[in-house]
Amino acid sequence: MDIPHLENQRIELIKNLGKEKSPRSSLFLLYNYFDEILCLNDDSIIESFLLEFSQNYVNLLSQFISIGISPNSSKHILDQAKQILELNNFAEYKSELDRSILGIENGIKNINNSLAGETTFSENSSELSFPVLEGGDNNSTSFGLLETFTIKIEVNKSLKQNNFIIVPSSEQVEKRLIEQIKISWELAIRYLQKHFNNPYKYHNVIINFNKKYVQYEGYSLGMAITLGFLQELFRFYNTPLTLSVKGNVTFSGGMDLNGSIKPLSKEIIEKKIETVFFSDINHFALPEEDLINAQNKLNDLKTNYPNRKLKLIGVSDFEDLLNYRHILDIKKTKTTIRINKFIKKNKLTLTLFTILIGISLYYSFFTFDHNPHEFQVIENTVNILNKHGNILWSTEQTFDINIKKTQHWDSYHKIFDVNKDGTNEIFITSELSKNIDSSKYGRIACFDNYGKLIWEYNLRDRIANSREEYLNQYRIFIIDIIEEDGKPIIVAYAKHYLWSPSVIFKLDAITGKRLDGSVWSQGHYSKGTVCDFDNDGTLEVIIGGLNNALGGAFMLSIDVDKLNGQTPNKHKNLFIDKPIGKFNKFLLFEKTDLCKYYNNPQNSTTAVSYSKSYKQIHVNVDEKDPNNPNVGLVYKFENNYKSVNVQIGDNYQFSRDKLVNNGFLNKPLSSTKEYRQSVVDEIKEWDGEKFIKYKGNIIKNNKKNKD
Repeated sequence: MDIPHLENQRIELIKNLGKEKSPRSSLFLLYNYFDEILCLNDDSIIESFLLEFSQNYVNLLSQFISIGISPNSSKHILDQAKQILELNNFAEYKSELDRSILGIENGIKNINNSLAGETTFSENSSELSFPVLEGGDNNSTSFGLLETFTIKIEVNKSLKQNNFIIVPSSEQVEKRLIEQIKISWELAIRYLQKHFNNPYKYHNVIINFNKKYVQYEGYSLGMAITLGFLQELFRFYNTPLTLSVKGNVTFSGGMDLNGSIKPLSKEIIEKKIETVFFSDINHFALPEEDLINAQNKLNDLKTNYPNRKLKLIGVSDFEDLLNYRHILDIKKTKTTIRINKFIKKNKLTLTLFTILIGISLYYSFFTFDHNPHEFQVIENTVNILNKHGNILWSTEQTFDINIKKTQHWDSYHKIFDVNKDGTNEIFITSELSKNIDSSKYGRIACFDNYGKLIWEYNLRDRIANSREEYLNQYRIFIIDIIEEDGKPIIVAYAKHYLWSPSVIFKLDAITGKRLDGSVWSQGHYSKGTVCDFDNDGTLEVIIGGLNNALGGAFMLSIDVDKLNGQTPNKHKNLFIDKPIGKFNKFLLFEKTDLCKYYNNPQNSTTAVSYSKSYKQIHVNVDEKDPNNPNVGLVYKFENNYKSVNVQIGDNYQFSRDKLVNNGFLNKPLSSTKEYRQSVVDEIKEWDGEKFIKYKGNIIKNNKKNKD
């Protein structure tokens, strides 16, 4: 057994996972590493070299897509997942693994059906799509995927130019990509003007990539995006024509201002053929100049799968593309449909009014209340209930293990009437990845009382210290919803789905727009609160967590309107260009003797809450007894942190006192004032430049702490 080799592999894996990749590429990196470890069949090696990647593995597995790669490659992932399911070390992830395995099995089955020629061409319109390839390492596995998108057009008389907004947004859109988008828009506008005389000169055009696997580059989405623009322009201007896609078809190829289709390279077209081959696509429209290379590659692939039904369509220019009516349906809209669209757009319909009255009478008759009031959590299912306990609608969320124990659900979902219309909105985080596009995993989403999406936000900040830059993928959690200058504001935190960075930030609760201010930490935040604990008239964010750079559990307080910078760092390896924040209070809770006895590298703050009845801040710290999962202390601060008491948990007292009585730990016993004082003596606080001994006093009267 070559331990140094395994350690080198581990370090290389961490380095590669830090690079921007699709979830599937990252999963294959883990697959190769896991395969080498699992072959050793050594529990100690598995514990030492695999467990740190367990949460990341489970998350990536839940996002796995079989489309675009051979079933054999997907089968490797499936077989390893079943092997991992049998490991005791992964027992806590059994339900997540079971769901992912079932999803992969269904995906492989669908691809095999397509390869066997069992899929049929559908006459129903489908989404516009284009194949994308992920660049990077040269290996035998081609990570091609199919992307879909939606277009939304808006107009405003104050516009001075066309604005193209890409969602999810990137710090910088690749030059060729934005160039192709502008060309495609020009081509679509020209065609529109043949059927609609006076369109607006300028538009806001929102392009929402539904999956956004990787950072897109190049011109090859040209055909698909031009059709998408034209389709939406017909709809927006209520023209006599509609455009739709017929059946399972995809497009690839750039376009110039003359409408000519640009060829791809031989290497690129062959990889895209392979991507489309391992999908349910029946027709692939591509540049005419690439047709020979594409057909040769298709023939090679059909050697192993002769029944696969995939027809290649060589396209020379835009007019040629529109003439392929077996894949594109351009037809006149019925006059009655156009009239109805006009009425709906201008909100002048008696029918709509009648329907609304009917609905109102229906609900009044049945005394049914459709206003969200509370949540009901059953395993991963979250039911949204009205005040009578009726289920309005349901969703599914994935909860961290500690949350399932403590049931601090409000970090994951919240009810709030943001526009003060008497009907509550729903805010949801940590949705099961199978229910949303993989690119949106980790988002916070706002829904109306019927479950319709109002807005969504993914945190995509980049952060780096002197050692490394971290991939911009995070999971968002809610701290609270407050009012700031009369506007509802979400105070939230996000933690990196793989590594240590996390950040506190704010969103406009009505629009989902990011607001100024953030506080970064080199470790994960946990459940926090927002309150005015110091009674100065300004709300504070009070939160804790585990900070790798500080060695364990911490708690901080900072004014909501002063969110800026980062937490202190003992090792001086600070995030680049981030000052130390201006904290009202920053405390470190050193490991207790019980935690040290079990050689735990860190303790951690699991929750911070505010007790209104006692006017105390409660800080729950887990001291991580491997034999008992609920061993910890509660630090109870009052009088603006000048006084503190330590509540010793029953499990903590039992575990520690047993070790004391057996001579493994020194007296005093855990319930004594002397021991509580010794714990308080180990608290450190930040004075703005360094950590010093905590200046507060222990509360003498313990009666207040029995709440």
